[in-house]
Amino acid sequence: MSVTHTAKSPQAGLFVQEVEGGFVFCRFAAAQTMRDCGPFSFWARTEEELSVLCREGCEPSGAQRTESGWRLFRVAGTLEFSLVGILAQISSALAGAGISLCAFATFDTDYFCVKEEKRLEAKAALEQAGIAVQLCSDER
Repeated sequence: MSVTHTAKSPQAGLFVQEVEGGFVFCRFAAAQTMRDCGPFSFWARTEEELSVLCREGCEPSGAQRTESGWRLFRVAGTLEFSLVGILAQISSALAGAGISLCAFATFDTDYFCVKEEKRLEAKAALEQAGIAVQLCSDER
């Protein structure tokens, strides 16, 4: 799907898609060197830690802590940097249903994770807020 959200219509037709498979967050020492974890891996390095989100089964060895059982969603299309309120709309809908999330962005779009056991509740909450949701067919 090729969608570009503009400053005039950020929420018009807001659509999120679940990325297939389970994901795991890993915490490493800040100085840890890391290999590429493949598609849909996200990294954040601070002075205190290196955090990696990657597909379950692809996690690098040596993690100090891990938290598995996450499902990844992406906002479909390309988002302009001038847009405001995309993640606020998503997080507000999920917070209203008592569902926590972890959100981050790439240059083109926004992503968020919810715990696997909350994915169907998350879908319902987002749809109630007017956000279309496409789940993967892999029922875990």
